[in-house]
Amino acid sequence: MGAFLEDINAFDHAFFNITPIEAERMDPQERLFLQTVYHAIQDAGLSLESLSGKEVGCYVGVMNHGYSWFSLLDKTQGNPSSLFWSIANRASYVFNWNGPSFAVDSACSSSLTALHTAILGLKNSDCEIAVVGGVSLIVHPRQYEDLCQL
Repeated sequence: MGAFLEDINAFDHAFFNITPIEAERMDPQERLFLQTVYHAIQDAGLSLESLSGKEVGCYVGVMNHGYSWFSLLDKTQGNPSSLFWSIANRASYVFNWNGPSFAVDSACSSSLTALHTAILGLKNSDCEIAVVGGVSLIVHPRQYEDLCQL
């Protein structure tokens, strides 16, 4: 059983001030998380400006890394990346947050562990506000095959 997303490569790189080649190299999980965080901030009735420069912690649960197995069309631009730390750090950077920035990989419990870590961060005053989420896309057949073999 699975849930399937259409247009995982649809991403407004200019909106987030990211170059086209950098956006192409970014794991779709990173692009999706960035977009979802933006929408979550809006849905919460907050503004990006009000959070900029604040101690906002960003915690993301993630476990799939198959995007790095693809090759870009333009071989001179390097390879795609699946760097978990970059998912949380990119959001913190783009939105100008100064709190902790963590990616958590504990397999199926990654999102719950990210939430637990964020709660501890709030309790310990590591941040004033915490943004917590999870992302899990299997974008390459090899990833699915590897998971099935486990």
